[in-house]
Amino acid sequence: MIRYTFIALFIVFPYCYGQNTNLNSEPSNNSVSLTSFSDEELLRRIDKYYSDTLKVKKYAAEYIRRAKVVKDSIMIARGFDRLSRMKFDKSSLKYIDSILKYTQNKEHRTYPSLAYTLKAHIYQNVNDVSLAMDNYILAYEYSNNQLNKLYNKQQLLNLYYDWGSPKVIVSKSYELLDETINLNFEKEIKKYVRKSIIISDSLIAEEKAYWIFNANDMICVSQILSKDFSNARIYLDRNKNIITNINNSDLKRRYKIRSAELDYYDGNYISCINKHIDLISVHSSENSLNNSYFYLGASYMKLGQFDKGLYHLKKLDSILTNQEFITRDFIEMYEILKNYYSNRGDIQQEVQYLNKLIHANNLIFETAAKISPKYQEEFETPQLLAEKEKLIAQLEWEQGREKRKQLFTGFLLLLSLGATGYYFWKQRQYKKRFATIVKDGLTPNIEESSKQKRNEISAEIVEDILKKLERFESKHQFTRGDVSLQSVAKRFNTNSSYLSKVVNLKKDKNFSQYISELRITYAVDQLQYNPRFRKYTIKAIAEEVGFGNAQSFSKAFKARTGLHPSYFIRNLNKQYPSNPTSDSILQTE
Repeated sequence: MIRYTFIALFIVFPYCYGQNTNLNSEPSNNSVSLTSFSDEELLRRIDKYYSDTLKVKKYAAEYIRRAKVVKDSIMIARGFDRLSRMKFDKSSLKYIDSILKYTQNKEHRTYPSLAYTLKAHIYQNVNDVSLAMDNYILAYEYSNNQLNKLYNKQQLLNLYYDWGSPKVIVSKSYELLDETINLNFEKEIKKYVRKSIIISDSLIAEEKAYWIFNANDMICVSQILSKDFSNARIYLDRNKNIITNINNSDLKRRYKIRSAELDYYDGNYISCINKHIDLISVHSSENSLNNSYFYLGASYMKLGQFDKGLYHLKKLDSILTNQEFITRDFIEMYEILKNYYSNRGDIQQEVQYLNKLIHANNLIFETAAKISPKYQEEFETPQLLAEKEKLIAQLEWEQGREKRKQLFTGFLLLLSLGATGYYFWKQRQYKKRFATIVKDGLTPNIEESSKQKRNEISAEIVEDILKKLERFESKHQFTRGDVSLQSVAKRFNTNSSYLSKVVNLKKDKNFSQYISELRITYAVDQLQYNPRFRKYTIKAIAEEVGFGNAQSFSKAFKARTGLHPSYFIRNLNKQYPSNPTSDSILQTE
């Protein structure tokens, strides 16, 4: 099922509403100087002629020139912002990098957060999900208002749909809806846009309806993913009420797409077909068109109209064949085709679509490995490979290629033995590492250096900082989420340079490594000796020991211990089964 990159107009285009667009006509005389336009009029002309690249470049260059004269970094950023919108592809990245160059350390209502959002959209457009997610996270972290934060959270969830747990997606979708409903849109929008932009009450109401429509739609999608179609229908009906009250053709089209999808899953295949036949003529993107091809093909196959079904599914297959990116929405297409040819006894075609199914799964696996490490454990590619080997062997036997069959079977056997041997070797290494950590704890990491480190700080200062570090460690102050070199130096009544040098000299690592290792060591101790701690989610453990998110904690844990936290917890639970009595005692040390 298709999801949408929800373009919140006040976030991505904060300047495009409520302005006075009664501009003088474009001067026909080229000798008219751009200096006759005010700064605001230059911006309005850029926005008015946004599709005319030459005019945008001309006006933006003048706007940036003026901004540099007065050394206004936000004004410079606005100019590069306009240039970045000429094309939403990688050619715009150079302009976005210029925005970041001038606003990286600013705490502005728009920048640098908007620059990261724009960057994320570009990477999402070219299907680089990992970089898109990285930039949405940065946009969220740099956001200075709730509207911006909410928008980037929605986009992160939209990306996470293809790689995350359905339960998590459902839960987060409900959270986002609550945040959207409770947000004071008038306050946040007026806080976000420039003072020169006039916002009407009707525009605020329409924008809020747009956001709530999107939040309802995300819940609808998540419920379809969880196969809870009755709840999905509830939120679809809520969006029907929204489009009844506002005249927005895009929302009406999106409602019809989701309605057709639910018709398919409810078994109303004829209704699904009729809606997608209407939609094909109004689709605005390739993804929407692909979505219609899938549901038309799948519905015709359900009705036994195999010629029509195969026509649409194979058309979609031809589009996806050369893509190095696919979402799990279209995995079902290859399953339908594989099963169709399996039922007909056409092993050659079955193998062909099984190969495509494996390839599609592998593409998803590769992306998931970058975004959600847990997803690897849940993936079913090994079972698909085993099925593929069985079918290929059967096909060769039927065709009488005995010699080739034997050679191929031998190769597969060696490959299987090698893979099996590697798997058991890896498991032994994990078990040895686990046993060592449980028995001896984590040994300190010491960085080797070919150069002798010099101590340029007095012995008294070094001794004072070391004593304070000892108290810092014993009181587990490193588990606070706001720990930084500057904050700790301030707490120690010293400067960050001294603290950094002492940690480098005495702990043989930089400050970030020092904090990370303390947190991981503490996490290992708590997991080993506190059964209650092992019941927490990875995210909860991460927050408990001071990490900002589960991903950074898992990465640091793996780097420090050589094991994934989920593996370590699972084996601790096997070795130390939970005792109901001891587990109820609060851990105080």
